[in-house]
Amino acid sequence: MHSRAKHTLPKRRRGLIIVISLFGLLIIIMLAMILMVEISNHPDKATNQSNTGKSQVSQTVHHKREAATRILRQSNSATGFSQLAAVSQNAVEDPATRTNNGDITYSQFYMSGSSHRWYWSFSSRKRGQVETAQVTKLARTASGFQVAVISKRYQIGTPYTLYLTWLNSSHTKYNLHTNFENINGDYTVGSAAIDDYSQVNDTSTSDDVGSWIQDTINGTGEELPETRTNGGEKTVSQFYKSNGTWYWLLDTQKRGDIVIAQITSGTVSDDETHAVLNLVNTIYPYYHTHFQLTIDRTNNGNDYTLRTPFQSIYGKYRLGD
Repeated sequence: MHSRAKHTLPKRRRGLIIVISLFGLLIIIMLAMILMVEISNHPDKATNQSNTGKSQVSQTVHHKREAATRILRQSNSATGFSQLAAVSQNAVEDPATRTNNGDITYSQFYMSGSSHRWYWSFSSRKRGQVETAQVTKLARTASGFQVAVISKRYQIGTPYTLYLTWLNSSHTKYNLHTNFENINGDYTVGSAAIDDYSQVNDTSTSDDVGSWIQDTINGTGEELPETRTNGGEKTVSQFYKSNGTWYWLLDTQKRGDIVIAQITSGTVSDDETHAVLNLVNTIYPYYHTHFQLTIDRTNNGNDYTLRTPFQSIYGKYRLGD
């Protein structure tokens, strides 16, 4: 039988491996001792690093929660005030509650496009704009709204409360009263208010003036460069007819509508190159302000000049083709 030979390492090689292993173990032990000393000298370092990370995360979450809460609060506020959209059309006082020898008053809630805040406007046929008040709080009641406001015009800084009560289920009529200056009246909203105003004041345009507008300046005119202001901003003037009544519109691309006014009457020169028109403004902030507009036709009737003390308006316009 054949015997198996034993495979063994030389004694010198085995000794070298043992020495290397012992040296490696010694290095590991030394590193462990150094680490223990470092931890004992700075016991909170690792904890602080961990806490710093946690703190940063916590602050981020806190800021996000604050932002979300702020947005939610603003959203709720806007939603609450936006309920006033139900009364954001101009409303005219009913004849039964008019005082001061039948003076007509007008009520309207609106949101300012620049400040995004809600306001109440109160104006009068005889006295013009009487009050503008900022809405500070709104609460629904069983039959309408309770609106806290602060005066911005009549008695600046004075706070008071408006009580609005619906008078019909379709929400086209409401009573508005407040202890401030003892205002108390019934109001009709929207187109019904315009119809009522027209019946009282006869806003239909007189035939002679209407014919002159139709034949001479009907349509849209763009302001000529020589009279443009506000950095060269161009205004657009337009005369148009609606339901038997002529209107004048002045607007710009940047600022929107400046004037929308009903033309009620006026006088025209014999040669039809000069006219003085009587108008009543229909938009905020000069509700039902009456003014005169002077028009002079130039350049063989292709151009015309407008001027009026109302908002210090002056400009030269060219009719489109």
